[in-house]
Amino acid sequence: MWRDDYNCEQADRQLAAYRGRKKNSGELAPLTPDEIDFEMEAYPRSKHVIDLNNITQAGLEHFVREYGSTYRGIHLSWASRVKDLSPLGDLPALEFLAIADCRCERLWNMSENKQLRVLVIDSCKKLTETPTLLDTAPALETVWYLGGAESCHPMTSLQGFSHLPAIKEIRLQDIRLKDRCLDFLDTIPTLETFDFEASMFTLNEIAWMKAKYPQLGGEFLRAYGPAYPGSNSWVRVSGSRKPELQLPEEQQRLDKYVRAFDEMVKQYRQEIAQPCEDYL
Repeated sequence: MWRDDYNCEQADRQLAAYRGRKKNSGELAPLTPDEIDFEMEAYPRSKHVIDLNNITQAGLEHFVREYGSTYRGIHLSWASRVKDLSPLGDLPALEFLAIADCRCERLWNMSENKQLRVLVIDSCKKLTETPTLLDTAPALETVWYLGGAESCHPMTSLQGFSHLPAIKEIRLQDIRLKDRCLDFLDTIPTLETFDFEASMFTLNEIAWMKAKYPQLGGEFLRAYGPAYPGSNSWVRVSGSRKPELQLPEEQQRLDKYVRAFDEMVKQYRQEIAQPCEDYL
């Protein structure tokens, strides 16, 4: 899986301005062009996956120009100093990109990133508010938008996910949607997985999605899902303002929710099919 291929836990995949670290502090200095050259020459680095920690705008442009051509995976961690992501368009071999804590307002034209398959936007409030330019990436298969750890980030609508030519997976976490219109799903027939938090949509909206797009999978694209990662004893009923239930004590309550959900899906499928039957 891509999570294993592009993780940055190994020391040789982390690039930071260690010599500029403040005394008696864990805070790293900005990753400038000079710091990049020093670190790349002084210590052996992976030539395929790298984490650029606290990089500056000039540092990003320098890295792309001097070193970027060999890299398949890049993490931009603590990227608050980056104001323009367009230099990344000069990396045709790039397959994976994760951007965290960036203050940029928009992505870039990804038409030349013909190998880019995975894009993760993490704790980037401005990039999250109005997703744009995703449809310029010809090979993009996986898109994750992760909001803030302490509070959800607002997203205007889901229309920015329309017409992605190769998309297979969309994940939204800690996101607060202003417009929950789901018409965008009609434009991306290649989508296989749509993951979102249980409270992002109403139970009726989730049932409608399940009825209209039966090919879609997702942790909460069903009556219920796990309340906590790895937990088998606590489940969360899908839909906003729905409860958590403890099993097996509340199995009967859960069964009622499942029956109600299945009935809604059945009704929506009949309503969706009816116009076609009327026409015939």
